[in-house]
Amino acid sequence: MNAPPLAQLSLRARVSALVGLAAALVLGVAAWVIDWRVDGEMARRFDEALLTRAQALAALTRLERAGLEPEGDAQTRGMAAADGGARTWYRLRCDGRDVAGDAAAANWPAPR
Repeated sequence: MNAPPLAQLSLRARVSALVGLAAALVLGVAAWVIDWRVDGEMARRFDEALLTRAQALAALTRLERAGLEPEGDAQTRGMAAADGGARTWYRLRCDGRDVAGDAAAANWPAPR
């Protein structure tokens, strides 16, 4: 009878093969865990940056509603009037519902 292929190898070769297999398994699991943790951290940082931008936009809308002018030099303030006094509007949507917007945006239909 023929012995199984693994039994035909020397003890040194069998131990080396098993150690190599165990090392590959451990490194594979470690790579998966690191990837999972990095993805979570990147998502957290992206959400944090997005929240910061949303808070800045909310602060800007509060300035517009209060009738205040944002701080800046004459050139910055003059840029707002450079478009011929045309009014712009905005609408901030999150998960399919309106979160913020100015009065002119309220009359526009929701995007599909």
